[in-house]
Amino acid sequence: MEVMKHPRIPTRIPPALFTATMGTGITSVVAAHLSNATPVRWLGMALFALNAILFAALAGLYGLRLRHDPRQLVRDLEHPRDALFFGAVPMGFATLVNASAVYLPRLLHHVPVIGLTTAWGIDVALAAISGLAVPYYMFTRHSGHSAEVSVFWLLPLVPAEVAAASGGLLLGLLPPGYREAVWVISLVSFSLSVPIALSVLALVFQRFALHGLPPNTQAASANIAIGPLGTGSLALVELARAFDPAWFHAGPGAHAAAVLLGVVGGLILWGYGLWWWILALMAAARLFAQNHRFDVGWWGLTFPLGVFTLAGYAIGAFYSIGAFTIIAMVQSAILVATWAVVAAHSAAQLAAAVRRRSATAQRAQLELAETA
Repeated sequence: MEVMKHPRIPTRIPPALFTATMGTGITSVVAAHLSNATPVRWLGMALFALNAILFAALAGLYGLRLRHDPRQLVRDLEHPRDALFFGAVPMGFATLVNASAVYLPRLLHHVPVIGLTTAWGIDVALAAISGLAVPYYMFTRHSGHSAEVSVFWLLPLVPAEVAAASGGLLLGLLPPGYREAVWVISLVSFSLSVPIALSVLALVFQRFALHGLPPNTQAASANIAIGPLGTGSLALVELARAFDPAWFHAGPGAHAAAVLLGVVGGLILWGYGLWWWILALMAAARLFAQNHRFDVGWWGLTFPLGVFTLAGYAIGAFYSIGAFTIIAMVQSAILVATWAVVAAHSAAQLAAAVRRRSATAQRAQLELAETA
């Protein structure tokens, strides 16, 4: 049975649109680390508010779409490209949780513990669903060959480690009764993502080596590879920093072991991410020279760089390595500039789409009037 179109409900809300909330949200979080200057703080808060509105609008529109046409969810999951972008939903939501942890205590003058913990728990659940449901559909409904291996395969897998990093960032704000459970769940979430993401990165390397760079219409896609590495590094460092041996009745040496694991694992993942970032910059420069037409994929230049930047800040602060802080500050400036360019192009594209839809509606009304 054909579903009737509702004039006020968009015919389609691609999950890829949620990548805009990922980029905007991570930029708001990074802004809090960039400087304590008042203009920078206000920029971060403004981006936080904008992202909350954007996420609520997209989630509301997608919910209306599903209410009007429940089969849309299944069709999106069965689509080999759109299904991958369902991972953008929990990652976009995670940036709201992180930004709330940064900005709400300043605005409310207290830490909303229950609200933050509940929101983080929802994000963990969404990440687990994304990491299981989308691969299941990939295995049972999608088909392809080695040349179609893509960095986009990472998108449904990374949300779990993003939730782990979010948990690590929240630990310092939570009272003792919450910390142990959040730490354990975060470590489990880390294990549900990073090992699988590393295996996908090996396949992506093989795909690039055997079949070359992706099409020039996907110039920003190689940048996605640094996302799981930056997030994994951030999660390890934050979880090591917050570890308390008393949770597991361990001796004092357990804390030293956790710190060592954080610095070794965090630095290894960060260094691997640096290699991918440099490669992605060279690939993007080559592909953008061939085709610089804007599309929603440009948002892939923001979130991965943002989490990689946060990992640099965490390593620099926790282990007192100033070079990482300097690199992170440079990357912060690049991120803010990149977000401004991508956001401006997105706004222009959205305005053009609204004008086209308005013109189409006016023509339909005129045709209807002439027919009458």
